[in-house]
Amino acid sequence: MPQKAIEKYGKEWTRPQNIVTCGAFKVKIYRPYDALIVEKDPNYWDAANVHLNGIEFYPVEELSTIMNLYKAGAIDAFLNHSVPSSWIDEIRQYKAEYLNFPENATSYYAMNITKPPFTDVRVRKAFNIGLDHEALSIFRKVTKPLYDVSPSGIFPAYDKARGKVSEEIRIERGIAPDAWANYGKFDGEQARTLLTDAGFPVQKNGDNYSCPTFPTDRVSITYNTNENNRAVAEFIQAQWKQNLGITVPLKTMEFKTFLPYFKSLQYEGFAIFLWSGDYMDPYTFLSLQYGKDNEGGTGFYDAKYDKMLDEANAELDPGKRFEKLARAEAYIMEQIPAVPLTTNATNWMKKPYVKGMYPNPGTLLPWKFVYIERDPAKWDKDVENILSNDDPLVVRQLNELTATRVQMK
Repeated sequence: MPQKAIEKYGKEWTRPQNIVTCGAFKVKIYRPYDALIVEKDPNYWDAANVHLNGIEFYPVEELSTIMNLYKAGAIDAFLNHSVPSSWIDEIRQYKAEYLNFPENATSYYAMNITKPPFTDVRVRKAFNIGLDHEALSIFRKVTKPLYDVSPSGIFPAYDKARGKVSEEIRIERGIAPDAWANYGKFDGEQARTLLTDAGFPVQKNGDNYSCPTFPTDRVSITYNTNENNRAVAEFIQAQWKQNLGITVPLKTMEFKTFLPYFKSLQYEGFAIFLWSGDYMDPYTFLSLQYGKDNEGGTGFYDAKYDKMLDEANAELDPGKRFEKLARAEAYIMEQIPAVPLTTNATNWMKKPYVKGMYPNPGTLLPWKFVYIERDPAKWDKDVENILSNDDPLVVRQLNELTATRVQMK
């Protein structure tokens, strides 16, 4: 943080005319809800290797508008998760532009466990297994079902440890392998039983169900404005209506309003939460519910869970640490403060002439490497294999940047 600028301008220090930055680009124009335009900073230490003169970012909420801008050539690339579900099948044919890769990110519906009826773990479990996660991912087209706190398929060594711990817990509880394989997954009958046991009897009416005593006037699915968020909410709303006989109202708001509303636990029932891992370790997800003042937005706090995570992070053996983290994850999934939804995907588009902009699990884009390739013969043609082919220009820059470190070794 630039102390002098903050002392001089106070809360106005982020205005384009006042802000002090040290990156490859500096702010040129910022118009809230309209555009952020940055330009190359000649004072950047590696300015000679910054290829673009500037970048224009457009904060458009409507995903279909973004897609139309892209189709018209008004933008050269767009943000992750911007392809609406209804467009995916159409977009997949553009092999030189459409990218779909693993992402270190998850989505879930936080439950406000400080307010009834979600103070009852049986209610929380009912809504979790009352949702067909497989069907949700088929509907979303680019995700994988999520049944835990952290994603699968991102940390192979942790997946192995989680499998080992899962088998140990199965044996400890004396549960048959077939039953254990489906534990925590979709089971409408069991979900209805849990709700009934919690004091909300589910009635069968022909081919449908109803739960007349469930307080839908005090519960909603709250999400920030976004076409994909709305589509997911409507899908899950229909699932719970079909499987539990409960129609949960939908509530939407702008992100800047949603975030403090979510963090301060003002919402009732469910609130969407998407988390992109800060680093490549499962702890970035498990720590969301750590401590009294955590980022998880559920109101969950459990000293035992904190202790389990602390003990895991005090373990120097990587394998044993992962096993202890897996134990902690299994423990919190029994408390189920949130309904896990999907493991997301790095899923976006760019024009074939945009180079140096590559998918990665963290969806982190180092803009200094991005450049426009003027020679059509060098444009991307098959982005499915984009990570298998070296970009000579980027490789040269990386080698130059790491040369000193290599020499010091």
